[in-house]
Amino acid sequence: MARILYAWELGGGYGHIDPLFRIAEALAARGHESVFAFRNLVNAAIRAAPDDPILIQAPIFLGGGDMPQRIAVNYSDILLRCGYAEPRGLIGLVDGWLRIFETATPDLMVSDHSPTAQLAARIAGLPSVATGSGFMVPPQADPMPSTQPWTPAPASVLAETDAQALASINAVADHFGATRFGRVAELFDPERDVLTTFPEFDPYEGRGDANWVGPLLPGSGVASVDWPAARGLRVFVYMKGGDPGLPRMLTGLVKAGAGALVHAPGVAPEVVRQFAGSPVRFCDEPVDMTWVTDHADVVVCSGGYGTLSRVLSAGIPVLTVPEQPEQAVCGYRMAQRRLVALVSRQNLEASTEKALTTLTSDPGYRERARAFAEAHGGHTAEQTLDTIARHCESLLGTAP
Repeated sequence: MARILYAWELGGGYGHIDPLFRIAEALAARGHESVFAFRNLVNAAIRAAPDDPILIQAPIFLGGGDMPQRIAVNYSDILLRCGYAEPRGLIGLVDGWLRIFETATPDLMVSDHSPTAQLAARIAGLPSVATGSGFMVPPQADPMPSTQPWTPAPASVLAETDAQALASINAVADHFGATRFGRVAELFDPERDVLTTFPEFDPYEGRGDANWVGPLLPGSGVASVDWPAARGLRVFVYMKGGDPGLPRMLTGLVKAGAGALVHAPGVAPEVVRQFAGSPVRFCDEPVDMTWVTDHADVVVCSGGYGTLSRVLSAGIPVLTVPEQPEQAVCGYRMAQRRLVALVSRQNLEASTEKALTTLTSDPGYRERARAFAEAHGGHTAEQTLDTIARHCESLLGTAP
């Protein structure tokens, strides 16, 4: 039996917690022990299985200094905003991970969006597997490619950003007497890392070889909900309740004649009251996505790759309203391939109404969704979990 540390450092929401818990469950069934070092222990405890897992607070960057307001130009720029702009502070974060390693004594680390944990593992000589989307596990490029494909930054800017991040990484390596890095991409290892998504969702072009294992599709929820009556389409909406664009987007759906079933965790009571008497119904509990795809004509979401995978695998057209950079770049790439309709946050109400009309009047969207379903509809989360478990055991030397 081996002990495996599951690490989560950057990002928010259950989309980082649930996959690691599911991977841990699959490896626990094979006899391996689990320890979790997570960014948000409150959410982790809420989502944890009742067997009382070992939860440790992950070292995280709490901000400080002048953060640029613009969107990050590449992955290195994201690192600079998450503690890599100041080598002394980064040393503290890495030291925190090294102390977790000393306490937990893992044989392997499986991480989700945890570059500093990856850096610490490299310093400690701890075998590691980075998991997640193509955004969280970037390609082996030098410099790191642009995260704004609609207006790519000049190569000189990308190179300068990489140089700043690399200087901090190597300052940390020097401090701990470790081998220096030649490029930022060495935080990742394409031989070991696994991308829990489909290649069509990769935000970067020309990645080359990678371990595509498919998504860990969203789990179950409420199996049946009464859909609000409306003259038009049945639309399922899954967005954060605190998204300031949610009311305007829902107004656009109502104007388009749609009946909207909405799961928006944390939605304010005044937003719910705003749509009382309209063909909009809010559901507090997560809704089973199999039921959704059996009943919905269209799904609206912020563009999380797990939700997109589940919906497109069922052949259902999607409107995406990106909230975060990862969702924006993924949505842009998929809109280029005309797999989704991308909603602009400028004049969101009118943009939603227009995008829904475009999506439903152009049969190509549904045809492409069906083609995607034919290519990937047979995929299951169990296949992904089995592949990852066997991969981890091969690194541990415990594969049967």
